[in-house]
Formats: sequence, structure tokens, C-alpha cells
Amino acid sequence: MHRRLLISALLALGSGQAMAGSPVGLMTIEQNNSNGSTTVWTENLVGANLISLDQQTGNFIMAQGVTGQTITTDNVDYWAWQSDKSWLWHSAQTVSGKTLSIADQMTYTDQANDPWAAVAKLTAVSGHGDPDLSYGFFAKNNTSSVQTYTVTIGGSITTPVGGPATVYADIAGSLTNPSGSLTIAPVAGNPAIQRFLLSAGGGPLVNAGVNVGSAYTASATGTSIYNPSFATGVAPTGGAWDYMQITSQFTLTPDRDVASISGFASITPVPEPESYAMLLAGLGIVGFIGRRKKTAISA
Repeated sequence: MHRRLLISALLALGSGQAMAGSPVGLMTIEQNNSNGSTTVWTENLVGANLISLDQQTGNFIMAQGVTGQTITTDNVDYWAWQSDKSWLWHSAQTVSGKTLSIADQMTYTDQANDPWAAVAKLTAVSGHGDPDLSYGFFAKNNTSSVQTYTVTIGGSITTPVGGPATVYADIAGSLTNPSGSLTIAPVAGNPAIQRFLLSAGGGPLVNAGVNVGSAYTASATGTSIYNPSFATGVAPTGGAWDYMQITSQFTLTPDRDVASISGFASITPVPEPESYAMLLAGLGIVGFIGRRKKTAISA
């Protein structure tokens, strides 16, 4: 359970703009308890060194670990590298309300009767100057209450995108329902689970208009596909976009329900008419050279 002051500070980081070249990464899990209280777990993915930046290219990716490696955060919990090349996190609190020290967490074995209250896994993160963003995220709700998950990934656009541009986004995944039914859904007030946001010159974040990921209910037990969805559109006007961000936020039903999702978003400049002309001219020259070579060979 974390102090509200810390949560507010990190939420401000997640909703703001990145420093030049630096990525933003934030995970928040919120649980409304039956007694009316709220429990919130927050992890700064950049501060935990789970996202690394290539200073030469400006690209950022999920850091790679080695088997058995753990990363301790400011909270009473840690990230552990898994054999499937992912980072696993769980709350220090169990469903019964116990809070274990990191040493005790590492030897805890009573998962069948009293599992961790919240479990998450980071399976992929990348951002490029192309510019595009992608992520992979796994969530498991072991409690008897609905939990809300928010993952924010963002970074600077190496070459700001001004003028006409195309935006694209997609989301897909799988759901595991051990019993009853499972529901994953956008948070009330949001147009979809995943939103692609842009900013210019440190200004406010603007929705790019390619929101993807609708509510879905799995009634059958076992694992099912979270239907892929995608959207393409025209980037909003407002200057040269120099920051991009994916915010994925969803609610997940309780009783060990699992959601594993991955998302992608990009913005691509539309070539100016003169660029098309230069491209066509270049193709014409290449074609002319090809024809000359063919004629010479035939002769």
C-alpha cells in the first residue's frame, strides 16, 4: 500500500512529457476494497531500470536480465527475471492482507491458499524514432475485488512530425478464466482500453484518435483470444509532434482472472507533393538505366 503523495507524483510523470530522448514508463494497479478503502500499487518502470535507452539511436527497449536476477524498487516488492524473458512483479501483500518483507516474499510458498493480491508481468517494451511504440503486459487478479490496471509507455519522437501524418494502433491478447466468467473493459469515461496520445513542444497530450480495445466477456473456462482490433486515421493538427505515448487502462474481474495484452501505435509523416515528384523522378531514372542495360545486353 503506497502513499498518495508518491502516487500523485508518478501519475503526473506518466501523464506529462518526457525529457528529450528519455522514455516514460509507469504501471499502476488500483483496487477498491469491500470496506470502502482503496489500495494502490505503483511502479516506475524507468526508475526500476526495466526500460533502457540507447543513447546513440534514441531507441528504448525492455532491459534484458539473467535467470534469478531481481530488481528491488522503492516499494516493499521486486521484479524478477523469468525464463520466458519477461519481468514478473507481485505485490508484497497477499489476499489475506499480510505484507511480507522482500526476504520472506522470496521464500513464500502458500500460493494455493493465500496468493499475492496483485500480479503483473512486463513482456515487452520498445520505442523508436520511426516513430512507434509497443508493449506487452500480463495481469492477474487474485482478489475478490475488481482491479484497475494502467500501463503508460512514452518517449520523445527523434524527428518531430509536422504536417500531414497517418496514425495507426492495434491491440490483441489472450484471457484466462479459471471459473465463472471473466470481463476486461475500458475504465469508465475512456473510449477504449488503449489510447495513443501526442504532444508538441511540451504542450498538453492530445488523443490521436486511434483508440482500440473494447470490453470483452469470456463465459467459458480456460484460455480464449482477446479479439485483435486496429485503427488507422489522420493525425490531429497542432504543430510538430515531438512526444508520443500509449496509455493502456482496463478493469479486470477477480478470482484469479488473467489478461495478457500487447499493443502497438505509430505516427507516419505523409510525403509532401514535391517528395512524391522526387520519388517518381528517381524511379524513372532507375527504370531508364535498367532499360539501357537491357538494350546493351540484347545488342
